Parts: sequence; C-alpha cells; structure tokens
Amino acid sequence: LIKKIPSILIFDDCKDPGAGQVWKINQNEANWINISVQHLSELKERHSIEIEGIEIPKFPSFNEWAEQHNFYQKTNILTFPPRSVMGRYLSERFQSIAQPLIQQEVLTLYKERIVKVLSIGKAVVLQSTTNKQYTVDECLVTVGHQPVSLSEETKCWQLLANKYSLDFVKNPYDEDRLHKIDAKNIAIRGMGLAMIDVIRLF
Repeated sequence: LIKKIPSILIFDDCKDPGAGQVWKINQNEANWINISVQHLSELKERHSIEIEGIEIPKFPSFNEWAEQHNFYQKTNILTFPPRSVMGRYLSERFQSIAQPLIQQEVLTLYKERIVKVLSIGKAVVLQSTTNKQYTVDECLVTVGHQPVSLSEETKCWQLLANKYSLDFVKNPYDEDRLHKIDAKNIAIRGMGLAMIDVIRLF
C-alpha cells in the first residue's frame, strides 16, 4: 500500500514509451504476436487508482480495447494480432498512467538511455548516453532485450555467403534489407516464429 507517492524519473529512449523495442508501433503488420486472442483475454483491465488527489483512470483489457478500435471481433478467438497493435495498447496503457502523474509534476519522462549505475553511499547515481548524471534514492533497472553474439553456425553461414556472393541477412526483422532481396531462391534458417514472420512479409 502506497501512502505517499514518490517523485519518479523514467528513462526510455524508445519512440513510444510502454511499447519498447519488441512491440514497436511502426513495425510491419506481417509481424504477429504468437499468442491468440483467446489467451490474450488474460490481459485484464486496470481499475482506476486515486492517491493524494491524483486520479489515474481505468484502462480496458486488451480484447476490449482492440474491439473498440475495430482491430478484430472477440468472437474470432484464433486471431493472432500484429505486434504493432499490442504496441499501441501497451503505449496507451502506459500513457494513461503517466500523463496524470506528469501533469502533477510527480513523474518526469526522459528520452534517454541509462548506461551506468553507481551506488554511492545511500544514493544511486545514473549516467545517460548524453553523459548527464541523475542522483536518486532508489533505482529499478529493466534491461529488456540484450544484444547477443553470433553462433558458430551463423558465422559459417556468413563466410559461405561472402564466398559465393550471396546476400546474408542476420536480422530477420530488417525490412529494408529483406525488401531489396531480388532472388529466385531464398533460404531461411530455422522453423521458428521469426521464419513465419519472414514468409508472411515476403
């Protein structure tokens, strides 16, 4: 139970706060969520919140919100929505909380990424990509998706592609690269969700 609301600083360099990288709003509609409408019913509504005279309005469940925006009908339980639709929902849900707090000067949103966190005494010092520093009492770190190293197999594919002058795309969601491919034969590694998205994109 929160008795007194603290001053909050949020750092997020994504274009649409709340959506993040995975649920980017401007991504291709061919990229679908791997969860059906039937199971998205578990993403319930948020009830209204009132604290220190600040009212945060309620926000609908995902399926109610999607139906209001005519993305699909709830009766079609086998629909798999685009990730961009989920991104819009998450961003709007975030803003419904953030805006009342920003208006009351409780919350400040910075379009920056924190790259260093230092514990100095009882304080926490944050350093951003612009070399600015912020001192806070407490810090919650949400790292999100992190970059990974290429596997040995992928490195071999890259070498073969270079040897035979083939176009090798490491990122299956690099739409610019994929749209420029002009070939009769295309090899797609793996049988996972990214493969399905790539085929749908083509």
